[in-house]
Amino acid sequence: MGDSDAMMRTPHPSSGGDAIPSVSSLTYRLKGVVEGAFSKIQVEGELSNVKASARGHVWFTLRDPGAELSAVIWASTARRISAELRDGKKMVASGDIEIYPPHGRYRLIVRSIRDVGLGDRLAELQALRERLAQEGLFAPERKRELPLLPRRIGVVTSETGDALRDILTTLERRFPSRVLLAPCRVQGDRAAEEIVEAIGRLDAHPEVDVIIVGRGGGSIEDLWAFNEERVARAIADAVTPIVSAVGHEPDHLLSDDVADVRAATPTAAAELVVPSLNDLLAGLDAWTQTMVRVVERRLDDERSRNQDRLRDMSRAIQGRIAQGRARQAELRARLRNLHPTQRLAAERGALEGLSRRLATAQRAGILARRNRLARVRGALEMLSPVACLERGYSIVRDAEGRVVSEATRLEPGDAVRVLLHRGEIDATVSGIHPANNSKGEGS
Repeated sequence: MGDSDAMMRTPHPSSGGDAIPSVSSLTYRLKGVVEGAFSKIQVEGELSNVKASARGHVWFTLRDPGAELSAVIWASTARRISAELRDGKKMVASGDIEIYPPHGRYRLIVRSIRDVGLGDRLAELQALRERLAQEGLFAPERKRELPLLPRRIGVVTSETGDALRDILTTLERRFPSRVLLAPCRVQGDRAAEEIVEAIGRLDAHPEVDVIIVGRGGGSIEDLWAFNEERVARAIADAVTPIVSAVGHEPDHLLSDDVADVRAATPTAAAELVVPSLNDLLAGLDAWTQTMVRVVERRLDDERSRNQDRLRDMSRAIQGRIAQGRARQAELRARLRNLHPTQRLAAERGALEGLSRRLATAQRAGILARRNRLARVRGALEMLSPVACLERGYSIVRDAEGRVVSEATRLEPGDAVRVLLHRGEIDATVSGIHPANNSKGEGS
């Protein structure tokens, strides 16, 4: 209710002690009595003169053979109402009676509205929902996770509806996928039966990894097939994970409760069943960069360890040299006392041989670690995403920049760009040669 409506409810001052009331005084007295006595009422009638304003308010008349009642649904309320409002439809409206003093007329401010007989069906639906909940059909532990990259996506919906177009458009935008449609009616007397049959066909298909069941928006009557018990049980019994995508965000159907995942719209369902190719490529690039950093850190650590080992070896050599020098000094002292010329020469030769062996061991250790470093670097280069291109492979993209993985996606005369290890080639398709083992999409 807007500010203008609040002004309508502002009490009008009476004319004081006048014995004869003014029109305004009488009207506001009636307003207080009527609005106090007729709040939160229900009234049944046939809709006529249904009109929606640019601001979203809906004006109409409720009538029967004996009388008419003006009614309005403010925009804030109209946005929450899923029932279809059209002339000639018999409905039950709930709300408050209001007197509009400037015109001296009364009208019904509608808070909710439903089809005649819908109340009983909603009560039956609630009882069914409680029964299925007690059976455990809504239990979180029954919900299965959706596959990351499904081989084929099954769709249960009308082949002529907007829902199918929205799903296919979204899949093409996010991650082009193989789709298998099981067309069926999504409203009417036979809709529930056909939905159950379509779910069964897709659930039995060996390549279907996930199923989207749904349709676009509509009135609660239009969506009612997805409240049928047999549809709910078909979804619960399916082996394949199922996404329920019926109507719009405010709609809450029994299929939403039973499905493994509930999507607000068919478009949202398509976004749930496949990842974004761009996001995957960005993630792959980030992973590659992380792997490069990890290998570089390991190489740095290995270099650091090698340097530590070299320092240890150097200290060890210096220690051995010091020991040798000490031994030499000892021998010299003994020689000075004993003058054994031949023994002095032999000890000197042994000391020189020890120094050579130590130097050789030092060079061999350094060479071994250099070879290990080269092997690690070679392994890193093999992990590089560019390695395939260096070996002579190439990547083909169409005129819109999309990667071409199947020859049948191109036609003679199409322009393509070929990415090589160094540089790119612009080319034109002169012929198509499909693989002999290709399978049709409709299998």
